[in-house]
Amino acid sequence: LLECFLLNGLVFLLSLMLFDWLVVPVVLFIAPSHTSHWLSLVLQTLFRLLWVLPLYLISRLLNVFWFQEIADMVYRAVKRNKTRNVAPSISAVIADIVYSVVVQSIFLVQAGIASSLPVLGYPLNLLHMSLVYSMYGFEYLWFNQGIGVKTRVSLIHRQWPYYAGYGTLMAVGVSALDSYFMGVCVFSI
Repeated sequence: LLECFLLNGLVFLLSLMLFDWLVVPVVLFIAPSHTSHWLSLVLQTLFRLLWVLPLYLISRLLNVFWFQEIADMVYRAVKRNKTRNVAPSISAVIADIVYSVVVQSIFLVQAGIASSLPVLGYPLNLLHMSLVYSMYGFEYLWFNQGIGVKTRVSLIHRQWPYYAGYGTLMAVGVSALDSYFMGVCVFSI
């Protein structure tokens, strides 16, 4: 839990905040006004490609394992130290993670498309993001219960009002932040 907080909270979120709130404003203040816009775009692009994207990918990978470890401990504590009857193979675990990431990515693409719609864009985006956060919150429990990704998606599909309500608070909170990556950091903490 501490590793997760240190990576996502201190390293990732703090580096984003320092760059956006300190480095960019200082560079814009120092740079001549006719080059400031161009310089800002170049700096932000380089920062995101060379620092944010690799750190995001590393964080995402590590979070899968850290969150599963936390979920396993909680599951054992709640189930009085019982474990699943059959431990899944490593290939089944990898397939589950990949399939889950694909499903979440589809939801995120749909949310992005929905956000560009006039009038209904924000509510549809919020609904999609609520479902993504809800799915992400329940997936570790479902994994420990041996529920496959297809069944998880079916559960969300059948009971979407419940899951949308469950994820709404996080979706609203994250949408209020300045950047997608800051939202990811806050969600990961």
